[in-house]
Amino acid sequence: MPRLWNILPLYAGGAKPRHLPAPFLIGKWIERAGQLPLYIALREPLLSGMQIVGVIRALNEHSHRWGRINIGVESISWPFFSQQTLPELRSIHLESKDYNVGPLFRLFPERLVSLSVPQMVRLPMEHLTQIRLGNVTIFELFDTLQGAPNLIKFIVRLNDSRVEDIHNPLPTIVHSRLQDFTICLHQNTRSLEKLACTSLKSFTFNDECNPIQMSPFIAFLKNSQNSLINLSLSVEIQLSEFDTASICQGFHLLQHLSLESFSRLSKSIMNTLISFLAEFTSTDGEKVPTYLPNLRSLRLELNSLSNWTKLPNIFGYPAGHKPGNHRPALNFIAILTYEWDDRFTDKWSLPDVMDNETLQRILWLGNSGVKWQCEYDQSDLNFDLIQYTSDLYDSSD
Repeated sequence: MPRLWNILPLYAGGAKPRHLPAPFLIGKWIERAGQLPLYIALREPLLSGMQIVGVIRALNEHSHRWGRINIGVESISWPFFSQQTLPELRSIHLESKDYNVGPLFRLFPERLVSLSVPQMVRLPMEHLTQIRLGNVTIFELFDTLQGAPNLIKFIVRLNDSRVEDIHNPLPTIVHSRLQDFTICLHQNTRSLEKLACTSLKSFTFNDECNPIQMSPFIAFLKNSQNSLINLSLSVEIQLSEFDTASICQGFHLLQHLSLESFSRLSKSIMNTLISFLAEFTSTDGEKVPTYLPNLRSLRLELNSLSNWTKLPNIFGYPAGHKPGNHRPALNFIAILTYEWDDRFTDKWSLPDVMDNETLQRILWLGNSGVKWQCEYDQSDLNFDLIQYTSDLYDSSD
């Protein structure tokens, strides 16, 4: 059974540290895999490459059979790949606190489709479909998109060491295949307006420390609005009513919307968001959502629970109830708050927060299969508002 042996897990860390196997045992293990491509996972967070030279040499003897490599060590500063021919290698995942490999390959593995490394590397990217990069500049991000026309999934962590200026402008890029794009930790978003990802389905932007400029950000989103299904923003940002309207009006296919770390999301902006999502349009005798008609889940991070007592409005009303509109696709909503309201600690206090009509509509949502999760950021305190409301009325009977 060679397939039982072509996966080689080498773990020496963890809660119960173990010694790495002797090199000759590694060779014996690999021999039992026949001629199958090898999946090698080397995870030793406390040792450097120089401390596991014997293991590396044993693996290098079979480099022509490497299929996937997953390496996590304290430092990567030795020529792990540079002397090898790697005809079967399709995936590389490297993790290290101290990363300095120089040229990663002498001969580029032509079948490589997935690359994950702690910083930018210089190599041909025409065949890559998945890339994960850390500690790169905005220029390197643009270079990667230009050099990887077949890229489908891209996760990048940016630094602020270089930003675009008028003397060194970035080109406008249209990428037709990228579907899943995640950007982490970057202060300057001005350059995003020069990107258009015409097949983008999922976009995540994560920067909880720095305020960002909204106008180029909205421009980038609009460049990709015709295909976007998942949008997740986790940033410190001050939305305007115009920005809120731009997000609501542009994304007809959007199914999942997450707005997190919006500690400055004011009550007026919240009301603007609700007013857009609660607007319905008559079509063939029925009323359907005017904005984000395909929205299935909504996640909001707010300062206070008191900001969302009008949120049931976005679901409309049950059939037979004036005006008889509803948003059938939306079936999950989550609220994360920084300031807990003690009135939500006791279900008997819910009538002090919401009137009876609102509570009845929340019960109707539960009967329609909707889940409404409330979470407190500073603890494990959370509850399902619909279940909470149902328990209140059951106790009253």
